[in-house]
Amino acid sequence: MSSDYIKNGNFSDDFKYWKGNPGFEPHFEAHGQSLLMPISSFVSQSLPDLPGHTLRLAFDARSKESETHPGMLTVSVGGFNSEGFAQVSPVAIYATGEWQRFSVRLYFVEPLTYCFLNISTPSPAYPQGTEQEPRPIPFSPVRVSNLRLTDEAQQKGTDAKPQRSGPAFAERRKAP
Repeated sequence: MSSDYIKNGNFSDDFKYWKGNPGFEPHFEAHGQSLLMPISSFVSQSLPDLPGHTLRLAFDARSKESETHPGMLTVSVGGFNSEGFAQVSPVAIYATGEWQRFSVRLYFVEPLTYCFLNISTPSPAYPQGTEQEPRPIPFSPVRVSNLRLTDEAQQKGTDAKPQRSGPAFAERRKAP
């Protein structure tokens, strides 16, 4: 079995190992234990160095306001290569009112250091130079839980490098 690079991904130890934006107050609810991500919020966790392999990111999510709006959430994993350039793989999802399990392959072609995991929800914006107020975001806050980041090469018993680099491709299915 491969190890999980994320600590406390089910929030069973409340907010231990996580940091939020200024003023962020974690609100938990059952499902393992889930974290509420309000609009315009982010949380992050420092990760250990990551290998240059294909990694698997998986998590559960659902919209808080299931009857009115879907939720939007972005989960990003990244770090810095040996030349000091950042490599980040953002994964954006739309969450419905039911818990769903999201799973995506992340392709890192070389080892990364100073690694991180960021989770964020969208922020309202308006055109610069106008007096308009930001338009309301048509998305609900999102609950997230059971985050895992594992090395697929270890799961398959191989140390093979990915065949290509590029964007992550999300797979979506209902959570058990």
